[in-house]
Formats: sequence, C-alpha cells, structure tokens
Amino acid sequence: MFFNSSKNQSPISETQAEDAVKMLTTISPLVSNLYSGRTMFAINQGLTNLTELFFYLLGLMSIAFSFIMNTVFPFHVLGEIISKRAYEMALTSKGDIQLFSIAVKGLVIFIGVLFIFIGILIRKTGKRKSLLQNAGKELKLIETYFLEIQKAQPKTTTENKE
Repeated sequence: MFFNSSKNQSPISETQAEDAVKMLTTISPLVSNLYSGRTMFAINQGLTNLTELFFYLLGLMSIAFSFIMNTVFPFHVLGEIISKRAYEMALTSKGDIQLFSIAVKGLVIFIGVLFIFIGILIRKTGKRKSLLQNAGKELKLIETYFLEIQKAQPKTTTENKE
C-alpha cells in the first residue's frame, strides 16, 4: 500500500502537517459517505448476485422452452396447425404457417437473449458498486494515514496558529 504507517517515520515538517490537514478535510466527507454503508453493500451485493443468476436462468429457460414449445398446453395448438392439412387448406399456404411458427419461436429466443443481456448489465452494475466500495476502503486507509500525520504534528505549530 502506498499510504502505510510505520514506526520508523521521519520527523514531519510543518508543511507536511498542513497538507495532511487540508487533505483530511477534503477526504473525510467522501470517506464517511463511501465507507458508512458497508453492511448495506454486502446485502445489496448478495441480492445483485441472486438477481443476476435469476435472469441468466430465465434466459436459458426461455431458449430451452422454444425447443419444447409444441408440447406445452397453449402452444401445442401451433404445432397442430403446422401438422394438420385442414388448417393448411383454410389458410393461404403451408409456408405462411411455418413462417409464423418460426417467428414465434424466434420471439421466445429473442426474449431469452434479452434476459441474458439484462443479467450482464446487472453484473456490470455490481462490479461498479464493488469498485466504488474498494475505493472507499483505500480512502479510509489514506484518511487514517493523514490522521496519524496530524497526530504526529509538532505541538508548536498548532500553538503558533492560535
């Protein structure tokens, strides 16, 4: 780590201490906002992972459903329309019926792909949130470093300012 405290530090000058105080006043509100919601982040991260998994499964089930669509109750009518000659004679041609069947199956596959795409977007959002949380951890380390510098500041500089 870049900001690491050690006991073998060199003496701190007044300018370093003043810079540390300035940086501390800048970083402290940001750290308190990022670092405060750690439990909610953990809960939210778990729910994000479950939601992502749900959308992946929903997408895969939609794609698998398109292959067994002709055997499921309301959609079996589409399979019957394709296979029976009476429907073929009533409608314009068999090609239109088959094209309609392919379009319905393509629509179900397209919906499945959209569910998978939503899962990918949820994953990207989760990665951004975890990146922000890691930045909060690193800023907390920087804040503690600057607090140590502020504590190690010689007392004469604070007395001279007052």
